[in-house]
Amino acid sequence: MSKKHDKSEEDQSWFLAFEAWVFAFSAWEVLLSVIGLVICIALVAVFLR
Repeated sequence: MSKKHDKSEEDQSWFLAFEAWVFAFSAWEVLLSVIGLVICIALVAVFLR
């Protein structure tokens, strides 16, 4: 019984780590998208100047 409990606890911690990784990855992706957008706007501004 205790072994099963340890296993489920381990699974839960792994799931939390995975969730945190997914959140960090999506946040990083959003950050990259914003940076890309800013660079595009800057390039357009330079060309139109």
